[in-house]
Amino acid sequence: MLLDVYKPLKPKVKNDRNNKRTMGQLNFFMTKDEIDKEVEELIISDLFLVFNGSFFNSKHPIPMTSSTEIGDSKRLIIWIKNKVTQPKCSNNGAGNYIDKFLFDYYFDPIIEFDIEQPIDNLISPNRLFYKTGWITDKVLREIHAKETNKLVRRIKKNLVASEKTKPFYISKGTIELLNKGFELELGPGGRKINKQIINST
Repeated sequence: MLLDVYKPLKPKVKNDRNNKRTMGQLNFFMTKDEIDKEVEELIISDLFLVFNGSFFNSKHPIPMTSSTEIGDSKRLIIWIKNKVTQPKCSNNGAGNYIDKFLFDYYFDPIIEFDIEQPIDNLISPNRLFYKTGWITDKVLREIHAKETNKLVRRIKKNLVASEKTKPFYISKGTIELLNKGFELELGPGGRKINKQIINST
């Protein structure tokens, strides 16, 4: 995990009762094709840049140009475009990653997108993770919060909720896989859910 090699310091932001500090995440099941489509839409938009991985060889990593670059990657970094700052890694790695660079989820206008691929017939959840309200520049802080919330709402619109899988959401493609006998794993080592359990009363 990222915290094994890097622990960010919380930035000091002047108290402002209008500034809400939020740590949020959206956990959801989505097929590879659906993820590729979502990422492709992010890449071609004018609002985001997408970077493959967590650790980079340069402070100025090169953004992805196609969802085909995802490969076996477990994490993407979504950078929210803005007029205040350009993409630049704020931190250095440590330990085995001492020569690498990474973004900071407190200081930088980013969203982490964790990706899991099915193993055999078991589907693990994907996750959007974000912290808003800590960026020191007020304009950038507001842009980050606004665009993060908009993106989460947009992705949620393509998902459905089930009482049996809360707080995990499910995509249409995942429902098709459930109908074919696949199971959902509610987090690493978590409860396994199949179609019969979801449909039970």
